[in-house]
Amino acid sequence: MNERVDAGAPFRQTVYDTAAAHPEFDGLIRRWHDNWLDIASPVITETLQIAQTLRARGAAIAILSNIGQETFDLAAARNPFLATFDALFLSGPMAVTKPSSDIYQQVEDTLNHSPETLFFTDDRVENIDAADRRGWQTHLFQSPQGLAQALVAHGLLTLAEASL
Repeated sequence: MNERVDAGAPFRQTVYDTAAAHPEFDGLIRRWHDNWLDIASPVITETLQIAQTLRARGAAIAILSNIGQETFDLAAARNPFLATFDALFLSGPMAVTKPSSDIYQQVEDTLNHSPETLFFTDDRVENIDAADRRGWQTHLFQSPQGLAQALVAHGLLTLAEASL
């Protein structure tokens, strides 16, 4: 169900159709739609601080996310900082999800950057592996502190900037 929404299927309809097909779990499944904002919270403020520091250094910051347009719009309404990114690559409107190599190719083409100039962090190994295969600089996200250390190692932040 989530994969279909991430690939562009209508959020509410997909969830409610799935709930109807599994009446024994109807309430639980519908709750995924009805309480999505609570499920998708909270914002990791330290990671947001890292993005703001990178931006202050002149780095372009983009989002590459497996998310449908409707769910992103819900998140953006609650989290205005999502409108501050330089580029949004959302799987729903792109009609392709990570870890397909096509989504990474679309990012490269749209940004007009060669793979080795792109730094990518994600919390899923398969997405990191796919970006690695394309030659991107990568980091498996496990904590804001680990991300900050990786950015220092890649020369994108100084030690002082990385202290959270």
